[in-house]
Amino acid sequence: YEHEEQCILGNLFVRYNGTETTFQVPENIKRIACYAFDGNDILETVYVPDNLEFIGSYAFSGCSSLRSLIVPESVN
Repeated sequence: YEHEEQCILGNLFVRYNGTETTFQVPENIKRIACYAFDGNDILETVYVPDNLEFIGSYAFSGCSSLRSLIVPESVN
Protein backbone atom coordinates (compact mmCIF):
# COMPACT_ATOMS: atom_id res chain seq x y z
CA TYR A 1 0.00 0.00 0.00
CA GLU A 2 2.96 2.36 0.03
CA HIS A 3 2.07 3.65 -3.45
CA GLU A 4 -1.60 4.26 -2.58
CA GLU A 5 -2.67 7.62 -1.17
CA GLN A 6 -4.32 5.91 1.78
CA CYS A 7 -4.80 2.44 3.20
CA ILE A 8 -7.92 1.47 5.13
CA LEU A 9 -8.77 -1.94 6.57
CA GLY A 10 -12.39 -2.03 7.73
CA ASN A 11 -12.72 0.82 10.26
CA LEU A 12 -8.94 1.08 10.80
CA PHE A 13 -7.04 3.85 9.04
CA VAL A 14 -3.62 2.29 8.37
CA ARG A 15 -1.60 4.78 6.32
CA TYR A 16 -1.76 8.15 4.56
CA ASN A 17 0.76 8.75 1.77
CA GLY A 18 -0.97 11.70 0.14
CA THR A 19 0.45 15.08 -0.79
CA GLU A 20 -2.47 17.33 0.18
CA THR A 21 -2.03 19.90 2.97
CA THR A 22 -5.50 19.12 4.37
CA PHE A 23 -6.99 15.67 4.91
CA GLN A 24 -10.38 14.47 6.16
CA VAL A 25 -10.28 11.04 7.77
CA PRO A 26 -13.34 9.15 6.44
CA GLU A 27 -16.42 9.08 8.68
CA ASN A 28 -16.47 5.27 9.03
CA ILE A 29 -13.02 5.21 10.69
CA LYS A 30 -12.95 4.39 14.40
CA ARG A 31 -9.21 3.81 14.83
CA ILE A 32 -6.02 5.37 13.45
CA ALA A 33 -3.06 2.98 13.41
CA CYS A 34 0.36 3.61 14.92
CA TYR A 35 2.54 5.61 12.51
CA ALA A 36 -0.41 6.18 10.12
CA PHE A 37 0.76 9.67 9.11
CA ASP A 38 4.40 9.28 10.17
CA GLY A 39 6.91 11.38 8.28
CA ASN A 40 4.41 13.37 6.24
CA ASP A 41 5.97 16.84 6.22
CA ILE A 42 3.36 18.35 3.87
CA LEU A 43 0.19 17.80 5.90
CA GLU A 44 -0.99 20.89 7.81
CA THR A 45 -4.55 20.06 8.91
CA VAL A 46 -6.27 16.76 9.71
CA TYR A 47 -9.99 16.47 10.38
CA VAL A 48 -11.04 13.33 12.24
CA PRO A 49 -14.59 12.01 12.65
CA ASP A 50 -16.46 12.62 15.90
CA ASN A 51 -16.85 8.86 16.43
CA LEU A 52 -13.08 8.18 16.42
CA GLU A 53 -12.13 5.97 19.37
CA PHE A 54 -8.37 5.44 19.17
CA ILE A 55 -5.21 7.07 17.82
CA GLY A 56 -2.15 4.82 17.79
CA SER A 57 1.24 5.74 19.17
CA TYR A 58 3.31 8.02 16.97
CA ALA A 59 0.44 8.32 14.46
CA PHE A 60 1.55 11.87 13.66
CA SER A 61 5.27 11.69 14.42
CA GLY A 62 7.46 13.53 11.95
CA CYS A 63 4.55 15.65 10.70
CA SER A 64 6.56 18.84 10.93
CA SER A 65 4.00 21.01 9.13
CA LEU A 66 0.97 19.82 11.11
CA ARG A 67 -0.79 22.84 12.60
CA SER A 68 -4.32 21.63 13.37
CA LEU A 69 -5.70 18.37 14.73
CA ILE A 70 -8.81 18.41 16.89
CA VAL A 71 -9.21 15.18 18.84
CA PRO A 72 -12.80 14.34 19.78
CA GLU A 73 -13.68 13.43 23.37
CA SER A 74 -14.54 9.89 22.24
CA VAL A 75 -10.83 9.04 21.83
CA ASN A 76 -9.42 6.96 24.68
